[in-house]
Amino acid sequence: MVTDTVTVGAQYANQVWYSLPNGDVKSEPKDNWDIAFQISGIAASILANTQKGLAVYQSPYSVADWATVDTAGIIGWNALHNSDTSWDGGALNAYPDGNFDLGWGTYDLNTHYITGDSVYILKLANGGAWKKLKIDGLISGSYTFTWANIDGTNEQNGTVAKSNYTGKRFAYFSLVNNTSVDREPASNAWDLTFTKYIAPLYSQGELIPYGVTGILQNSNATAIKAYPVNDLSDNDYDNYLFQTHINVLGYDWKWYNSNIGGYEIEDSTVYFVKRGNGDIWKVTFLDFGGSITGDYVFNKELIYTNTVGIDDNKVNGLKTLGLYPNPAQNNIHVVYNFNGDAGQISNCQIRDAAGRIVEEKSLFFQPGMQQTSIDVSSLQPGVYLISFPTLGNTTTRFIVQ
Repeated sequence: MVTDTVTVGAQYANQVWYSLPNGDVKSEPKDNWDIAFQISGIAASILANTQKGLAVYQSPYSVADWATVDTAGIIGWNALHNSDTSWDGGALNAYPDGNFDLGWGTYDLNTHYITGDSVYILKLANGGAWKKLKIDGLISGSYTFTWANIDGTNEQNGTVAKSNYTGKRFAYFSLVNNTSVDREPASNAWDLTFTKYIAPLYSQGELIPYGVTGILQNSNATAIKAYPVNDLSDNDYDNYLFQTHINVLGYDWKWYNSNIGGYEIEDSTVYFVKRGNGDIWKVTFLDFGGSITGDYVFNKELIYTNTVGIDDNKVNGLKTLGLYPNPAQNNIHVVYNFNGDAGQISNCQIRDAAGRIVEEKSLFFQPGMQQTSIDVSSLQPGVYLISFPTLGNTTTRFIVQ
């Protein structure tokens, strides 16, 4: 067992990428970017850095209305945030319309191009200017996008080529500085990232987006939260399922005690993290320094070594399993890349927080990328788990609001 400390700095200034066997991989200021474009994966996810105060709104305008966009009625528009459960659920992927709509644009089965169809209104962080933004498209491996003042002045264009970021999850861009930011390490070099992000929290019966400080997993890692655990030295994880949502470790292993003016760690809680190569590590948190130091203190221990190894992103026959939108209102779209035998049938089950099956659908699997839609409009607001029982119970969490 090893005791380690990850420091994101005072006021949580940095984002740190971390390898369980090797320690810190890279640290970057968490606020040095505005939007980010997915390089690996199939969802063409576009993130927005709303944790720093950047505001993003879904406007009612299409790209054809670019010249006449204004902010009248913005008080009734949806504010957008990244999913905290999947890297595939970027803020600009919200509210898709149809199976091949990604939110910001539509995928063409013939050309394999994604053409932008939506206009977003942004207010830059720290009292910055209002802007309008459209993603022009993803064509031949390059994202192109345009932003301007609301009245159309100071229009600028940007391009992010995937080939410049091979082996990474995302490429980042600063609208403030009009420049690309190469801030992320190679995707196979890290397991966890320590950072601030937006999570939906219930307050008086409503889901409220709130900035939290915690830990997210790489998309090729799965994890378990084991609670309650009577003996923290126990390495038994057989009674739990490894889950694909990226916030299994999350932020709620700590809580602020106003009586002592500092954080306390939840007792009887252990996490197990399965890396992309199949190795399993146990993580137990010991201390959190809060905004004064930004220190995370924890024990880690390698408890299982996979001598055979597994493919990157492979989880029980499924690769790059993703859900969008998340949170959902009417439908969720399940995106998966199946690498098993053709013609396999599996039930897709949705369970509520109490473990009861509330929806079930049979899926016919063929090798390759697929997508299916599930109607969740009849479900009550809350947290749900979607799983594939005959494919090793691969499980992902989503929220209905």
